Amino acid sequence: MKRILLLIWAMCFLLGLHSLQAQDQAAVEDAVASLKYIREAGKSSPYGFDIKYTYANESKPGVILDSLDGSIAIAGNHYYCRMDSTESIRADRYNIIVFHEDKLMLLAIARSDSAIDPISNMQTMIVKSGAEKCNVSRRKSVKTIDITFLPGSPCKNLVMQIDTAVHHLLSVEYLLKSTLLLDPAAQQENSLPAGYDEYALVRTTFFNYHPLKLEEKRFKEEQYFYKEGAEFKPANAFSDYQVVLSTPN
Repeated sequence: MKRILLLIWAMCFLLGLHSLQAQDQAAVEDAVASLKYIREAGKSSPYGFDIKYTYANESKPGVILDSLDGSIAIAGNHYYCRMDSTESIRADRYNIIVFHEDKLMLLAIARSDSAIDPISNMQTMIVKSGAEKCNVSRRKSVKTIDITFLPGSPCKNLVMQIDTAVHHLLSVEYLLKSTLLLDPAAQQENSLPAGYDEYALVRTTFFNYHPLKLEEKRFKEEQYFYKEGAEFKPANAFSDYQVVLSTPN
């Protein structure tokens, strides 16, 4: 279940470009514009929210097989995500991922297109997706965006709901190939364990939106590590953690 986040964030790299009909293209552009507005709002008015992932088989969407909870904070170009025992931070100069179970801290030079930001990467995914159809509907202030992908794509369908009155992302549902949720070794076998449908329903809900204080310690890289000469060392709170520098990739 913990791999679902990585899968969703990486989905934009797995799907190819596709030419849509004019009305579907307009719907995709509407979806992208909505996500862009939500993402940009955090630059002028820092905010946070909670997030919950649930997993179910496509044939039994009401039977939750697993779940994962976390929280996200966005302030300008700063970004923070806590998911289970992992923290992801985009600070001024570095992207930081802290794996608490493994006592490991991964550092990389900060990038504006960082894959640790699910909202901006959802936007990228839609732009680069192999979308076959896209429909946008409204019920009061809630906009529903329903995207169907090309046959054989890792993602069969995506349904997103946005509250346009307050510009909040409310939920996202993905129908994903279940093999993609397995461990790498199991993926190579290309077979599903008993009880798995071909496609899994992954639902993400976003709630408890709230403003942030302007000075958030969680965005400060010195809370996590410091540099001594050419060596990166963990801060006192992470004194028993190993600091590892990532490659550009």
